[in-house]
Amino acid sequence: MFFLTALVNILDSIAPFRDKRFKSSSLPWLNENIRHLKRQCRKAECKWKKYKLANSLVLFKNLMSAYQVAVKNARDHYFSQLITKQGHNSRVLFKTINSVISPSLIM
Repeated sequence: MFFLTALVNILDSIAPFRDKRFKSSSLPWLNENIRHLKRQCRKAECKWKKYKLANSLVLFKNLMSAYQVAVKNARDHYFSQLITKQGHNSRVLFKTINSVISPSLIM
């Protein structure tokens, strides 16, 4: 018993237990509809990889196309609303445009 408590104490001092916090999606244009489409795409992809059927591949391609169109439309709508709302604030406007043009530099 002493060995176990000593081992736990040493382990706690070396590598203490920490709570893991999950970040929510940082993409504000992702909504439940888009997340649902993505889940459907992943299910269709797994089904196609498992069975290698032609109709599964067609379904996967159609769902992936619908997902990409939905993401593009939602992203376009989000940025157009943001630009319309912040049209008078040049700092926010330029920051938004820079994040669209080169997102790796901002994040």
